[in-house]
Amino acid sequence: MFRVSNFVVGLANTLVMLVGASAIGYSIYMFVHQGVTDCESAIRIPLLTTGLILFLVSLLGVIGSCFKENVAMVSYLIILFSGIVALMVFSIFLFFVTNKGAGRVVSGRGYKEYRTVDFSTWLNGFVGGKRWVGIRSCLAEANVCDDLSDGRVSQIADAFYHKNLSPIQSGCCKPPSDCNFEFRNATFWIPPTKNETAVAADNGDCGTWSNVQTELCFNCNACKAGVLANIREKWRNLLVFNICLLILLITVYSCGCCARRNNRTARKNGSLTILELAALLRSLGLKPSGDQIHVLLATMDSNGNGFVEFDELVGTILPDLNEEILINSEQLLEIFKSFDRDGNGFISAAELAGAMAKMGQPLTYKELTEMIKEADTNGDGVISFGEFASIMAKSAVDYFGLKINS
Repeated sequence: MFRVSNFVVGLANTLVMLVGASAIGYSIYMFVHQGVTDCESAIRIPLLTTGLILFLVSLLGVIGSCFKENVAMVSYLIILFSGIVALMVFSIFLFFVTNKGAGRVVSGRGYKEYRTVDFSTWLNGFVGGKRWVGIRSCLAEANVCDDLSDGRVSQIADAFYHKNLSPIQSGCCKPPSDCNFEFRNATFWIPPTKNETAVAADNGDCGTWSNVQTELCFNCNACKAGVLANIREKWRNLLVFNICLLILLITVYSCGCCARRNNRTARKNGSLTILELAALLRSLGLKPSGDQIHVLLATMDSNGNGFVEFDELVGTILPDLNEEILINSEQLLEIFKSFDRDGNGFISAAELAGAMAKMGQPLTYKELTEMIKEADTNGDGVISFGEFASIMAKSAVDYFGLKINS
Protein backbone atom coordinates (compact mmCIF):
# COMPACT_ATOMS: atom_id res chain seq x y z
CA MET A 1 0.00 0.00 0.00
CA PHE A 2 3.01 2.26 0.45
CA ARG A 3 3.70 3.16 -3.13
CA VAL A 4 0.03 3.22 -4.12
CA SER A 5 -1.08 5.53 -1.30
CA ASN A 6 1.71 8.05 -1.83
CA PHE A 7 1.16 7.97 -5.60
CA VAL A 8 -2.61 8.49 -5.30
CA VAL A 9 -2.26 11.43 -2.90
CA GLY A 10 0.51 12.97 -5.00
CA LEU A 11 -1.40 12.60 -8.28
CA ALA A 12 -4.69 13.91 -6.88
CA ASN A 13 -3.04 16.97 -5.37
CA THR A 14 -1.01 17.65 -8.50
CA LEU A 15 -4.26 17.84 -10.46
CA VAL A 16 -5.82 20.11 -7.83
CA MET A 17 -2.72 22.32 -7.95
CA LEU A 18 -3.25 22.75 -11.69
CA VAL A 19 -6.89 23.70 -11.09
CA GLY A 20 -5.84 26.20 -8.40
CA ALA A 21 -3.16 27.68 -10.64
CA SER A 22 -5.71 28.05 -13.47
CA ALA A 23 -8.14 29.85 -11.14
CA ILE A 24 -5.37 32.18 -9.95
CA GLY A 25 -4.28 32.87 -13.52
CA TYR A 26 -7.81 33.64 -14.73
CA SER A 27 -8.55 35.91 -11.77
CA ILE A 28 -5.32 37.84 -12.43
CA TYR A 29 -6.34 38.12 -16.09
CA MET A 30 -9.66 39.67 -15.02
CA PHE A 31 -7.83 42.10 -12.73
CA VAL A 32 -5.55 43.40 -15.50
CA HIS A 33 -7.94 43.11 -18.45
CA GLN A 34 -10.13 46.14 -19.08
CA GLY A 35 -12.89 44.46 -21.07
CA VAL A 36 -14.45 42.31 -18.31
CA THR A 37 -18.09 42.82 -17.37
CA ASP A 38 -19.34 43.85 -13.94
CA CYS A 39 -20.48 40.27 -13.33
CA GLU A 40 -17.03 38.92 -14.13
CA SER A 41 -15.33 41.52 -11.95
CA ALA A 42 -17.56 40.50 -9.03
CA ILE A 43 -16.06 37.00 -8.97
CA ARG A 44 -12.40 38.06 -9.23
CA ILE A 45 -11.60 38.11 -5.51
CA PRO A 46 -13.58 34.92 -4.62
CA LEU A 47 -11.96 33.12 -7.56
CA LEU A 48 -8.46 34.29 -6.56
CA THR A 49 -9.04 33.27 -2.92
CA THR A 50 -10.35 29.84 -3.91
CA GLY A 51 -7.43 29.30 -6.28
CA LEU A 52 -4.87 30.23 -3.63
CA ILE A 53 -6.44 27.92 -1.03
CA LEU A 54 -6.57 24.99 -3.46
CA PHE A 55 -2.99 25.59 -4.59
CA LEU A 56 -1.50 25.89 -1.09
CA VAL A 57 -3.40 22.95 0.42
CA SER A 58 -2.57 20.67 -2.53
CA LEU A 59 1.06 21.81 -2.32
CA LEU A 60 1.14 20.50 1.26
CA GLY A 61 -0.25 17.19 0.01
CA VAL A 62 2.38 16.93 -2.74
CA ILE A 63 5.23 17.70 -0.33
CA GLY A 64 3.91 15.27 2.26
CA SER A 65 3.32 12.39 -0.16
CA CYS A 66 6.09 12.77 -2.74
CA PHE A 67 8.86 14.06 -0.47
CA LYS A 68 7.85 12.02 2.61
CA GLU A 69 7.61 15.09 4.86
CA ASN A 70 5.41 14.04 7.76
CA VAL A 71 4.80 17.56 9.13
CA ALA A 72 3.41 18.65 5.77
CA MET A 73 1.35 15.46 5.52
CA VAL A 74 -0.17 15.89 8.99
CA SER A 75 -1.04 19.53 8.22
CA TYR A 76 -2.60 18.45 4.93
CA LEU A 77 -4.66 15.70 6.60
CA ILE A 78 -5.96 18.10 9.27
CA ILE A 79 -7.07 20.58 6.61
CA LEU A 80 -8.56 17.81 4.47
CA PHE A 81 -10.49 16.35 7.41
CA SER A 82 -11.87 19.80 8.26
CA GLY A 83 -12.90 20.20 4.61
CA ILE A 84 -14.69 16.84 4.62
CA VAL A 85 -16.66 17.75 7.76
CA ALA A 86 -17.51 21.19 6.37
CA LEU A 87 -18.66 19.67 3.06
CA MET A 88 -20.90 17.19 4.88
CA VAL A 89 -22.53 19.98 6.89
CA PHE A 90 -22.91 22.13 3.77
CA SER A 91 -24.51 19.26 1.82
CA ILE A 92 -27.05 18.63 4.59
CA PHE A 93 -27.77 22.36 4.70
CA LEU A 94 -28.27 22.46 0.91
CA PHE A 95 -30.77 19.63 1.11
CA PHE A 96 -33.01 21.50 3.55
CA VAL A 97 -32.82 25.02 2.07
CA THR A 98 -33.57 23.75 -1.46
CA ASN A 99 -36.43 21.50 -0.43
CA LYS A 100 -39.03 24.16 -1.27
CA GLY A 101 -39.79 26.08 -4.46
CA ALA A 102 -40.84 23.64 -7.17
CA GLY A 103 -42.77 26.21 -9.22
CA ARG A 104 -46.44 26.62 -10.19
CA VAL A 105 -47.85 24.92 -13.29
CA VAL A 106 -49.83 27.32 -15.52
CA SER A 107 -52.74 25.79 -17.46
CA GLY A 108 -52.09 25.64 -21.19
CA ARG A 109 -48.48 26.75 -20.85
CA GLY A 110 -45.23 24.89 -21.42
CA TYR A 111 -43.46 26.72 -18.61
CA LYS A 112 -43.85 27.17 -14.87
CA GLU A 113 -44.09 30.41 -12.92
CA TYR A 114 -42.46 31.08 -9.57
CA ARG A 115 -43.08 33.17 -6.46
CA THR A 116 -40.55 34.25 -3.86
CA VAL A 117 -42.82 33.09 -1.01
CA ASP A 118 -42.37 29.51 -2.24
CA PHE A 119 -38.68 29.55 -1.28
CA SER A 120 -36.99 29.45 2.12
CA THR A 121 -36.38 32.71 3.97
CA TRP A 122 -32.63 32.09 3.93
CA LEU A 123 -32.62 31.60 0.16
CA ASN A 124 -34.66 34.78 -0.31
CA GLY A 125 -31.79 36.67 1.28
CA PHE A 126 -29.78 36.13 -1.91
CA VAL A 127 -32.07 38.42 -3.91
CA GLY A 128 -32.84 40.98 -1.23
CA GLY A 129 -31.75 44.61 -0.95
CA LYS A 130 -28.58 45.74 -2.71
CA ARG A 131 -27.75 42.22 -3.84
CA TRP A 132 -30.56 42.35 -6.38
CA VAL A 133 -29.08 45.44 -8.03
CA GLY A 134 -25.93 43.49 -8.91
CA ILE A 135 -27.88 40.38 -9.97
CA ARG A 136 -30.23 42.44 -12.16
CA SER A 137 -27.23 44.05 -13.84
CA CYS A 138 -25.73 40.62 -14.51
CA LEU A 139 -29.00 39.37 -16.02
CA ALA A 140 -29.10 42.33 -18.40
CA GLU A 141 -25.44 41.80 -19.37
CA ALA A 142 -26.05 38.09 -19.95
CA ASN A 143 -28.91 38.87 -22.41
CA VAL A 144 -31.04 36.10 -20.93
CA CYS A 145 -34.06 37.09 -23.05
CA ASP A 146 -32.29 37.40 -26.40
CA ASP A 147 -33.03 33.87 -27.62
CA LEU A 148 -36.78 34.64 -27.35
CA SER A 149 -36.49 37.44 -29.91
CA ASP A 150 -36.02 35.26 -33.00
CA GLY A 151 -38.10 32.67 -34.84
CA ARG A 152 -41.71 31.52 -34.38
CA VAL A 153 -41.53 31.81 -30.59
CA SER A 154 -40.98 35.54 -30.89
CA GLN A 155 -43.98 36.28 -33.15
CA ILE A 156 -46.58 33.55 -32.57
CA ALA A 157 -48.37 33.50 -29.22
CA ASP A 158 -49.22 29.78 -29.30
CA ALA A 159 -45.59 28.86 -30.00
CA PHE A 160 -44.46 31.08 -27.13
CA TYR A 161 -47.02 29.70 -24.68
CA HIS A 162 -45.90 26.14 -25.35
CA LYS A 163 -42.18 26.84 -25.14
CA ASN A 164 -40.34 25.34 -22.17
CA LEU A 165 -38.85 28.53 -20.71
CA SER A 166 -36.10 28.49 -18.12
CA PRO A 167 -37.06 29.77 -14.65
CA ILE A 168 -35.19 33.04 -15.28
CA GLN A 169 -36.84 33.57 -18.67
CA SER A 170 -40.26 32.77 -17.19
CA GLY A 171 -39.84 35.32 -14.42
CA CYS A 172 -37.77 38.06 -16.09
CA CYS A 173 -38.68 38.10 -19.80
CA LYS A 174 -42.50 38.19 -19.67
CA PRO A 175 -45.24 39.48 -17.36
CA PRO A 176 -46.96 37.00 -15.00
CA SER A 177 -49.85 35.10 -16.60
CA ASP A 178 -52.45 36.36 -14.12
CA CYS A 179 -51.80 39.93 -15.32
CA ASN A 180 -53.59 38.99 -18.57
CA PHE A 181 -51.33 41.06 -20.80
CA GLU A 182 -51.88 40.78 -24.55
CA PHE A 183 -49.07 39.10 -26.51
CA ARG A 184 -47.50 41.10 -29.33
CA ASN A 185 -44.13 39.36 -29.34
CA ALA A 186 -42.04 37.47 -26.83
CA THR A 187 -40.75 40.58 -25.08
CA PHE A 188 -43.48 43.12 -25.92
CA TRP A 189 -46.85 42.87 -24.19
CA ILE A 190 -49.88 45.17 -24.07
CA PRO A 191 -51.43 45.68 -20.61
CA PRO A 192 -55.20 45.31 -20.25
CA THR A 193 -57.38 48.44 -20.13
CA LYS A 194 -58.22 49.88 -16.74
CA ASN A 195 -61.88 48.90 -16.94
CA GLU A 196 -61.02 45.22 -17.38
CA THR A 197 -61.56 43.34 -14.15
CA ALA A 198 -59.31 40.46 -15.13
CA VAL A 199 -56.19 42.25 -13.95
CA ALA A 200 -54.86 40.71 -10.77
CA ALA A 201 -54.90 43.67 -8.42
CA ASP A 202 -52.81 41.91 -5.80
CA ASN A 203 -49.89 41.22 -8.13
CA GLY A 204 -47.51 44.17 -8.04
CA ASP A 205 -45.52 42.74 -10.95
CA CYS A 206 -48.32 43.75 -13.32
CA GLY A 207 -47.43 47.40 -12.83
CA THR A 208 -43.69 46.71 -12.77
CA TRP A 209 -43.53 45.22 -16.29
CA SER A 210 -41.90 47.46 -18.89
CA ASN A 211 -41.65 47.04 -22.65
CA VAL A 212 -38.25 48.74 -22.54
CA GLN A 213 -36.00 45.88 -23.63
CA THR A 214 -33.33 46.61 -21.02
CA GLU A 215 -35.91 46.55 -18.19
CA LEU A 216 -38.75 44.09 -19.02
CA CYS A 217 -39.58 42.36 -15.72
CA PHE A 218 -36.09 42.57 -14.21
CA ASN A 219 -37.55 44.53 -11.26
CA CYS A 220 -40.39 42.03 -10.70
CA ASN A 221 -40.64 39.64 -7.77
CA ALA A 222 -41.29 36.96 -10.39
CA CYS A 223 -37.81 37.60 -11.77
CA LYS A 224 -36.32 37.22 -8.28
CA ALA A 225 -38.26 33.98 -7.91
CA GLY A 226 -36.93 32.77 -11.26
CA VAL A 227 -33.37 33.43 -10.12
CA LEU A 228 -34.08 31.54 -6.88
CA ALA A 229 -35.51 28.63 -8.86
CA ASN A 230 -32.37 28.60 -10.98
CA ILE A 231 -30.20 28.66 -7.82
CA ARG A 232 -32.28 25.84 -6.37
CA GLU A 233 -31.83 23.74 -9.51
CA LYS A 234 -28.06 24.36 -9.62
CA TRP A 235 -27.69 23.63 -5.92
CA ARG A 236 -29.62 20.40 -6.29
CA ASN A 237 -27.10 19.39 -8.93
CA LEU A 238 -24.34 20.60 -6.62
CA LEU A 239 -25.69 18.32 -3.90
CA VAL A 240 -25.12 15.28 -6.14
CA PHE A 241 -21.66 16.61 -7.01
CA ASN A 242 -20.89 17.10 -3.31
CA ILE A 243 -21.72 13.47 -2.55
CA CYS A 244 -19.34 12.29 -5.28
CA LEU A 245 -16.71 14.75 -4.07
CA LEU A 246 -17.07 13.48 -0.50
CA ILE A 247 -16.41 9.92 -1.64
CA LEU A 248 -13.31 11.10 -3.51
CA LEU A 249 -12.03 13.19 -0.58
CA ILE A 250 -12.54 10.34 1.88
CA THR A 251 -10.59 8.05 -0.46
CA VAL A 252 -7.75 10.56 -0.73
CA TYR A 253 -7.84 11.09 3.05
CA SER A 254 -7.54 7.33 3.63
CA CYS A 255 -4.59 7.14 1.26
CA GLY A 256 -3.08 10.16 3.01
CA CYS A 257 -3.31 8.36 6.36
CA CYS A 258 -1.49 5.37 4.84
CA ALA A 259 1.16 7.69 3.39
CA ARG A 260 1.60 9.35 6.79
CA ARG A 261 2.16 5.97 8.45
CA ASN A 262 4.67 5.08 5.77
CA ASN A 263 6.52 8.36 6.28
CA ARG A 264 6.61 7.87 10.05
CA THR A 265 7.75 4.25 9.75
CA ALA A 266 10.50 5.26 7.37
CA ARG A 267 11.73 7.89 9.82
CA LYS A 268 11.85 5.35 12.64
CA ASN A 269 13.83 2.94 10.50
CA GLY A 270 16.69 5.45 10.13
CA SER A 271 16.30 5.72 6.35
CA LEU A 272 16.85 8.73 4.14
CA THR A 273 14.04 10.47 2.27
CA ILE A 274 14.73 12.06 -1.08
CA LEU A 275 15.01 15.48 0.59
CA GLU A 276 17.52 14.16 3.11
CA LEU A 277 19.49 12.49 0.33
CA ALA A 278 19.66 15.83 -1.48
CA ALA A 279 20.82 17.56 1.73
CA LEU A 280 23.48 14.85 2.24
CA LEU A 281 24.89 15.35 -1.25
CA ARG A 282 24.95 19.13 -0.84
CA SER A 283 26.78 18.76 2.47
CA LEU A 284 29.46 16.87 0.53
CA GLY A 285 29.86 19.83 -1.83
CA LEU A 286 27.77 18.32 -4.64
CA LYS A 287 24.98 20.19 -6.41
CA PRO A 288 22.85 17.58 -8.20
CA SER A 289 19.74 18.51 -10.18
CA GLY A 290 16.31 17.15 -9.27
CA ASP A 291 16.46 14.55 -12.04
CA GLN A 292 19.91 13.42 -10.93
CA ILE A 293 18.67 12.96 -7.35
CA HIS A 294 15.75 10.82 -8.54
CA VAL A 295 18.10 8.69 -10.66
CA LEU A 296 20.48 8.31 -7.71
CA LEU A 297 17.61 7.33 -5.41
CA ALA A 298 16.44 4.70 -7.90
CA THR A 299 20.01 3.34 -8.12
CA MET A 300 20.59 3.20 -4.36
CA ASP A 301 17.10 2.01 -3.36
CA SER A 302 17.66 -1.71 -3.88
CA ASN A 303 14.47 -2.83 -2.12
CA GLY A 304 12.31 -0.31 -3.98
CA ASN A 305 10.56 1.19 -0.93
CA GLY A 306 11.30 4.79 -1.86
CA PHE A 307 13.90 5.32 0.91
CA VAL A 308 17.63 4.79 1.33
CA GLU A 309 18.53 2.63 4.32
CA PHE A 310 21.98 2.74 5.94
CA ASP A 311 23.19 -0.49 4.34
CA GLU A 312 22.05 0.71 0.91
CA LEU A 313 23.90 3.99 1.40
CA VAL A 314 27.09 2.24 2.55
CA GLY A 315 26.84 -0.29 -0.26
CA THR A 316 26.68 2.50 -2.83
CA ILE A 317 29.15 5.06 -1.46
CA LEU A 318 31.61 2.69 0.24
CA PRO A 319 31.60 -0.57 -1.78
CA ASP A 320 35.07 -1.54 -0.55
CA LEU A 321 34.31 -1.14 3.16
CA ASN A 322 35.33 -4.31 5.04
CA GLU A 323 35.45 -5.61 8.59
CA GLU A 324 39.08 -4.61 9.11
CA ILE A 325 38.17 -0.95 8.87
CA LEU A 326 35.29 -1.12 11.35
CA ILE A 327 35.99 -0.87 15.07
CA ASN A 328 34.80 -4.01 16.85
CA SER A 329 33.32 -4.10 20.34
CA GLU A 330 36.52 -5.30 22.06
CA GLN A 331 38.58 -2.47 20.62
CA LEU A 332 35.88 0.03 21.55
CA LEU A 333 35.82 -1.29 25.14
CA GLU A 334 39.61 -0.88 25.41
CA ILE A 335 39.33 2.73 24.27
CA PHE A 336 36.53 3.29 26.81
CA LYS A 337 38.67 1.89 29.63
CA SER A 338 41.49 4.27 28.72
CA PHE A 339 39.12 7.13 29.55
CA ASP A 340 37.51 5.42 32.57
CA ARG A 341 40.44 5.80 34.97
CA ASP A 342 38.72 4.60 38.15
CA GLY A 343 37.13 1.60 36.39
CA ASN A 344 33.60 2.26 37.63
CA GLY A 345 32.10 1.85 34.16
CA PHE A 346 31.49 5.54 33.59
CA ILE A 347 33.52 8.46 32.20
CA SER A 348 33.20 11.58 34.34
CA ALA A 349 33.88 15.12 33.16
CA ALA A 350 37.19 15.13 35.04
CA GLU A 351 38.29 11.82 33.44
CA LEU A 352 37.37 13.09 29.98
CA ALA A 353 39.26 16.36 30.51
CA GLY A 354 42.33 14.49 31.82
CA ALA A 355 42.38 11.98 28.96
CA MET A 356 42.04 14.68 26.35
CA ALA A 357 44.85 16.70 27.94
CA LYS A 358 47.16 13.66 27.87
CA MET A 359 46.33 13.23 24.18
CA GLY A 360 47.50 16.80 23.57
CA GLN A 361 43.93 18.09 23.05
CA PRO A 362 43.13 20.14 26.17
CA LEU A 363 39.52 21.28 26.38
CA THR A 364 38.05 24.54 27.59
CA TYR A 365 35.21 24.40 30.10
CA LYS A 366 32.70 25.20 27.35
CA GLU A 367 34.05 22.47 25.05
CA LEU A 368 34.06 19.95 27.90
CA THR A 369 30.46 20.82 28.79
CA GLU A 370 29.30 20.52 25.19
CA MET A 371 31.00 17.11 24.74
CA ILE A 372 29.42 15.74 27.91
CA LYS A 373 26.02 17.14 26.91
CA GLU A 374 26.20 15.57 23.45
CA ALA A 375 27.23 12.12 24.69
CA ASP A 376 25.20 11.97 27.93
CA THR A 377 21.81 11.04 26.51
CA ASN A 378 20.19 10.12 29.84
CA GLY A 379 21.38 13.29 31.58
CA ASP A 380 23.09 11.64 34.60
CA GLY A 381 26.26 13.71 34.19
CA VAL A 382 28.54 10.81 33.18
CA ILE A 383 29.10 8.80 29.99
CA SER A 384 28.27 5.08 30.03
CA PHE A 385 29.77 2.54 27.62
CA GLY A 386 26.56 2.51 25.60
CA GLU A 387 26.61 6.29 25.28
CA PHE A 388 30.33 6.18 24.42
CA ALA A 389 29.72 3.55 21.71
CA SER A 390 26.88 5.61 20.27
CA ILE A 391 28.92 8.82 20.03
CA MET A 392 31.84 6.92 18.50
CA ALA A 393 29.54 5.41 15.88
CA LYS A 394 28.22 8.84 14.98
CA SER A 395 31.76 10.14 14.74
CA ALA A 396 32.66 7.29 12.38
CA VAL A 397 29.67 8.12 10.22
CA ASP A 398 30.66 11.82 10.13
CA TYR A 399 34.22 10.79 9.30
CA PHE A 400 32.99 9.03 6.17
CA GLY A 401 30.85 12.05 5.24
CA LEU A 402 27.51 10.34 5.96
CA LYS A 403 24.55 11.78 7.83
CA ILE A 404 21.83 9.39 8.86
CA ASN A 405 18.67 10.50 10.67
CA SER A 406 17.61 7.97 13.25
